[in-house]
Amino acid sequence: MKKEKKSNKCLAKKAKGITLIALVVTIVVLLILASVSITVVFGDNGLIEMARKAADKTNEAVEKDLDDIQNLTNELNDFMHPPEPPKNIAEAIEQEYEFTQNTQLKDEFGNPVTIPAGFHIVMKKDDPTVDYNYSKTNPGTPTVQDGIVVADKDGNQFVWIPVGEIKNDTNGKTTTITLGRYTEFTDNEVPKTIGETIDTLYKEETKSEHESSEKTNAIAKNITDFVNNSKSNGGYYLARYEASYGGTNKPLSKPSEGEPEKNDGADYAPSTDDQKGQLWNNISQPNASIAAQGMYEENENYTSDLTNSYAWDTAIVFIQKYSGDGDYSKEVGKTFSSTLRNTGAVEGGTADKRCNIYDMASNCSEWTTETSFYDTEVEGEYAVEPWTRRGGSISWEDVSTSSRSFDGGWNGNNEESWISFRAILYVTLEAE
Repeated sequence: MKKEKKSNKCLAKKAKGITLIALVVTIVVLLILASVSITVVFGDNGLIEMARKAADKTNEAVEKDLDDIQNLTNELNDFMHPPEPPKNIAEAIEQEYEFTQNTQLKDEFGNPVTIPAGFHIVMKKDDPTVDYNYSKTNPGTPTVQDGIVVADKDGNQFVWIPVGEIKNDTNGKTTTITLGRYTEFTDNEVPKTIGETIDTLYKEETKSEHESSEKTNAIAKNITDFVNNSKSNGGYYLARYEASYGGTNKPLSKPSEGEPEKNDGADYAPSTDDQKGQLWNNISQPNASIAAQGMYEENENYTSDLTNSYAWDTAIVFIQKYSGDGDYSKEVGKTFSSTLRNTGAVEGGTADKRCNIYDMASNCSEWTTETSFYDTEVEGEYAVEPWTRRGGSISWEDVSTSSRSFDGGWNGNNEESWISFRAILYVTLEAE
């Protein structure tokens, strides 16, 4: 019996010892599981963090969907209820309005300006070279007297040349700028429109006249259309700069870059991308016409063309009326091939800029569509040089008639480093 009791005690002790070990093991296992659970739940990539990230992504997706819905709603509202177009230049500037169609606005004095579709008004904050100083009541707000600058989506800039009666203030003071071809530009007397005598020396040919002649010079795309549209719209646009090369035979109206080409004798257009933006000189008159007409090819809203005599002369009248330089038409050419610079460049702190237009009197001579006749006494006959160039090296004293501004007859097939061109732009009647 004693042996049995002793044996039972040992078994009890042994059973008790096993329970404690199991408890310790259980506790250790629980601690491990707890640690793993805490990591799984609260760790950097734990369930809570994953849930938070999932919630953030869900919220972001919801916000994006809401933004998309709002944008779509805004687009539908704009389509169903388009914003009211600005009533004048000041409103257009305040709204930073994007013109999607040809729009005629008025400046603070009531002068009309037709903004072409796809263009916007350029302000000084966008381009420091643009100056609007005429208005004294609204400084910095463009008026037609300043030379209002517009630009397309590619940054090509044109200046509005007003035509007709220009209102200079709200008190009834006006100036009349007649679209025409002029013989005199002096500030002290009314400019005189072209007369019969001089018209035999300089003229704008029509298409029928051109086709019936043996001349090979380019002519205006449609001089009658240009005149009618300019009068109807109260003005037209002149490229702000001499042409630079934009690739694929497209001219630009921007400040040119790089080194102007100075090799004469070859019709020149840069052929590589790094030459884009270079001054487009060394070009014949026919090719200048092709390039200018192709600047906005097949556009229903407006027509581009090589500058004609009406556009050039009327721009000179405008400049002399409002730039403060009443003798600008007599400005002697400032630069020649040896000193060519980029159009729009500031040389020695100054530049040839009048009413926001650059280099009408300096840098390159420029081809126009005008025809020139003069006696060179070639083989004793009255010779014909059916091309005319303006500006640049042409000065008042160069003109045989002593009455034309910046005129000079020249063989239009010549390609010289000192000859370039600039385009004009006019809104077509069909798009109004």
